[in-house]
Amino acid sequence: MNRHLRIVPKLRARETASLTHGADGALDPPEGIVLRTPAWRDTAVRSDIPRSSALASHSPDHQSDVSGGRFEPGPRHGYSFPMPRLHKPTRLDLRHIRSFRAVAEHGGFRAAAEALGVSQPTLSTHIAELEAELRVSLLSRTTRRVRLTRMGERFLARARRAMDDLQTAAIELQNEAALERGRVVLACTPSLVSHAVPPALRAFRQKYPAIAVEVLDEASGTVERRVVEGEADIAVGPRPERVASLAYHQLTRDRFVALFPVDAIDARTQAINLADLAGQQFISMMPGTSMRITIERAFAAAGLSYEPAFEVRNHSSVLGLAEAGLGIAILPESVVVNTTNRRTQTVAVRNPEIVRDIGILQRRGEVLSPAAAELAKLLKQAFARLKHR
Repeated sequence: MNRHLRIVPKLRARETASLTHGADGALDPPEGIVLRTPAWRDTAVRSDIPRSSALASHSPDHQSDVSGGRFEPGPRHGYSFPMPRLHKPTRLDLRHIRSFRAVAEHGGFRAAAEALGVSQPTLSTHIAELEAELRVSLLSRTTRRVRLTRMGERFLARARRAMDDLQTAAIELQNEAALERGRVVLACTPSLVSHAVPPALRAFRQKYPAIAVEVLDEASGTVERRVVEGEADIAVGPRPERVASLAYHQLTRDRFVALFPVDAIDARTQAINLADLAGQQFISMMPGTSMRITIERAFAAAGLSYEPAFEVRNHSSVLGLAEAGLGIAILPESVVVNTTNRRTQTVAVRNPEIVRDIGILQRRGEVLSPAAAELAKLLKQAFARLKHR
């Protein structure tokens, strides 16, 4: 039967190594060592504790005296054996890790030193201090090349992930700080300012009240120029033509409708063919505007002529003249969708439809500021909601 044991005589370290477990699980001492059962406790010996070359305590309140080869466990403990002490690096320097990564990725000290903008001796010092702290060799150096050791390969993978995570965290914090203040400039055609843009501006203002938003409502050609010349961060407008310096992200397709005076068409009419509009008295935007260009191309493709009787600069003026009964206006649906007037009637144009692409414009290859990027995201969400209405 197992018994709790206590060593009474002096026990040298080399003798503890010869302690073995008997068939019943109890410790069998070497010759000359006496083991006695203490009277203060009748507890079974833990036979599952591994043997070691020295006996010590792993309990913080275990008071043992191993000086002179004598081992006296306290009254509340049986035998315990030391766990190996693990070295825990506490002084890892990011500069050293960055230097190690550069050497590994550039394949040598010279290229890595040039990439980091430091001298080769400084770089060598960084690697040496890192290896000393880790107590492993990370690089194998020869006269011709530098290669990673097995430990170096393992450490490089972890170092890359850690540094990438730190970089991402730093960028996120900087972006959050940038959204606490600042200014963003949005260029936009007037017809869109009164349609899908306001919900996005409202959401942006609620989310980032400290950021000022400037809206430049101008014709499509001017909108494009504002972005190209850096006067606007982003723009919302028709797809640009032959402007290589602009990147375009599609938001929606804007269909055109015909706006009739109520006494000029049957109230039951829901749609009209483009050919049936030929020869009518039109109210139109000035030549060169995106609306005018889109309409003229549609008529030309159908072999029809488009000769407006009235030309104005603003779409609001087109609406006003149509409401006054001076003619028929062909306008994007986004312009008339919120119009409530009993003096006009909206009719869809078919065979063919007249459409134009609307999207976000930005300078090609340029990373948007955090504020501009957030506004662009909200604009995409606002237009997406309009599609599902």
